[in-house]
Amino acid sequence: MKVKITPKQLAGVVQVPSSKSVGHREIICAALTQGSTVVDNVTLSQDIEATNRCMAQLGVRVEPVASEIAGRSAFRYVHAAPLGAEDDTD
Repeated sequence: MKVKITPKQLAGVVQVPSSKSVGHREIICAALTQGSTVVDNVTLSQDIEATNRCMAQLGVRVEPVASEIAGRSAFRYVHAAPLGAEDDTD
C-alpha cells in the first residue's frame, strides 16, 4: 500500500488541557515580572489557590479575570517591581 503525503498549510485551533505543574510555573513567572501579566487556561485547585495566596503575600496583586476557555480560570498578576531578596550588604 502506498500513501502520498502532500504538504499543505494547516489552520485551526487546538485546545490544550491545562497542567497544574505548568500553571504553578506560569503564576510564579508572572509574579516575577514587572507590570501586568495574564495567565489563562488554569484549572483551579487548592494548590493553585495556595500559590496565588503566596504571590499576594509577596506583594503581587492577583486579580481573577475572564478566561477565554470554558470551564477554566484566568488571573492577572500585577507587580510594580520585580520580586527579590533584600541586599544585606552595608
